[in-house]
Formats: sequence, C-alpha cells, structure tokens
Amino acid sequence: RLRAEFLGALASRSARVDVWESRGDSISAGAPFVMIAPLLKRAAGIVDGEPIETRRRKLGARVGRNVPMADRRRITEFLGEIIGAPFLDELSDSLRAARQDPIVMGDQVKRAFVDLLRHECTATPLVLVLEDLHWGDLPSINLLDAALRATRDRPWMILALARPEVNVTFHNLWSGRGVTQMDLLQLSAHASADLVREVLGNDVSQSTLERIVTQATGNAFYLEELIRAVAEGREDGLPETVLAMILARLEALEPDTRRLLRGASIFGDAFSRDGVAKLLAVSANTGDLSTRFTELVEKELFTERSSVNLSGDGEYSFRHAMVREAAYGTLTEDDRVLGHRLAGEWLEARDQSDAILVAEHLDRGGAYE
Repeated sequence: RLRAEFLGALASRSARVDVWESRGDSISAGAPFVMIAPLLKRAAGIVDGEPIETRRRKLGARVGRNVPMADRRRITEFLGEIIGAPFLDELSDSLRAARQDPIVMGDQVKRAFVDLLRHECTATPLVLVLEDLHWGDLPSINLLDAALRATRDRPWMILALARPEVNVTFHNLWSGRGVTQMDLLQLSAHASADLVREVLGNDVSQSTLERIVTQATGNAFYLEELIRAVAEGREDGLPETVLAMILARLEALEPDTRRLLRGASIFGDAFSRDGVAKLLAVSANTGDLSTRFTELVEKELFTERSSVNLSGDGEYSFRHAMVREAAYGTLTEDDRVLGHRLAGEWLEARDQSDAILVAEHLDRGGAYE
C-alpha cells in the first residue's frame, strides 16, 4: 500500500517522473546485480528469451535516448555485461581489457551506471523502486551507493522496501547517503477493528471482531486472512498461526489447483504460465490451466504482473511471500529435486540471461554436471 500510494503521488504531479522497478527473489538472492539488471532491462524494454542482438539493440537505443554520442558505446557495452547482452564482435579496447581484469571490469561497470544515471536525471527526475531488497545482492548495493555519492545534486531517489533482516544482510545500508528509514509497525487494535468492520460490515458481532483482532496481533496479512475466513463462513476453528491459516486455504483448493500452486513455488516468488506448464507436463494453452490461473488470481493467491524477468508472456507472482513458502513446504523432497531440475532446463532452453538463477535451479535439482 505504501508503494502504491507513493507511485500514485508521483503520477499526480504535473512534471513527468521516470520510475524504474526491480524486485528481489528468494531463489536468486545474492546473485550479482540481481537488483540492478531488472531495472535496466525494464527501462530498455528487454525481455529474457529475446535474441542477444535484440537485447543489444534495445539497450543501445535506451542509452542513446539521453546519453551524448561520445559516451554511448562505452556505457552500452559495460551495462550489457551485467544484463545478459554482452557484445561479442568488434570489442572496444576498454572492454577487451576489462574482461581480462575483474577489478577493471567492476570500475568500468560502476562508471557506466553512474554516467547513465547522471544523464537520465538531467533529462527527467528518476525514482528507483526496489522491492524485497532483503533478497538483493552486494554488487547492486555497492553500485547504488556509488551513484548516490556521485550524483547528490541530481533529481533522483531510491524507494527500497524490505523485511527487517535487510539491516543484517547489508550492514549500515547506504549510511551517510541521506537515508530515511520508516519502520512499518504492527496495526493497532483500533485500526484492526476498523478494517474488520470495513470488510465484514458493522453487523459483525463484537465477539467475532475481538477474536479476529486479538488473534491477528497486528499482523496485517494474518488479519486479512482471518477476515477472509470469516467472510467465507469458516469462522469455527480458525487456525492459530499465519502459516496454519495459509495451509488451511491451500487444503481447500482442488487437488489439481494445489498441484499448480506447488509447481509455481519451485520457480520462486515470480513465474510464468509456460514454466509451470513445463513442470506439470501439460500444454500452457489449455483452457483448464488458464482457468486455474484465473481462479488463483481471483482468490488472491496469485497476482498478474508485467515484468522483464521471465518470458514476457503470462507472468505471475505470489501475492505474498508466505503463500509461496507454504506451498513450497508441502512438496516432497523428490518433487523438489525434480521440479528444480525441470525449471533449470526450461530456463536454460529459453536463453535465460541470469546464469546464476539457472545454476541455482540445476544445483537444487541435482544436475551438478
């Protein structure tokens, strides 16, 4: 809700503001530039699975929009190294030298990213939205830190959303860069009661209202699930924990729908219909599969999303990370191994540019070779 209101406020301004978005994922957490690469891909309109020539062309066109001619090739070449669009022919001397020395490559990538940001902000104010940063990576954090240091006079900002453990994963995150931290505390009993009445109506009994508020203990997600259960006539025997509540919802689904949910959980928090179909050994175009995806969206277990991280067609994410974790937890060990191997093979066949993500699935799938 915070993110939606923030972006809505930006949209209401008379001046145009560019928004680049990225989202961490539990499967690829820690992979180099897992937060930065999607930002650049989204800005350039690059979709994984596209021919490498198309990726290069789109990246070059995006860089050329605001970057002076003298710097375009250098910035395009070095950013191409981190988003899966490397240049293979007619290498510049600087790129050829950087490929022989990781330190030089790191310096050049940092310079290219900072220069791109500086030129973009000169043309239009820019906001970078990073969701689930606790599943981010240190190279992205360091690149953004360098940009914050070098472009303090430019109109841009970062909105980062994360679980509290982000401060453990990334100690002193962007300290000294003017960070403002807002802790989202648990809902008060009064606010929780207001939400219950808003959904269930003022006729809800006082005993039911108090039970829901007390059991939720201010956890907004748990509160919503408890309200949903009461609205659906499942008031008796409400589960005592968030996880138990989610598992109860999953158990109420038809077996084939639960199987689809478990298959999706293999991919992580985001997935495509084609990928899930591969795991389930069915056609992605069948009416039954589409109906089940629609059902899970309507039940608010899945969310349709527009992203450049997967295939660009039929993409979804779990509405909440805990839903994915609960579904993944119901898999047997054999099913997990097989599922990750099939997911890795499918991503590799589609020319998935994130080699670490492919390797992670194959490793979990026991395909070590």
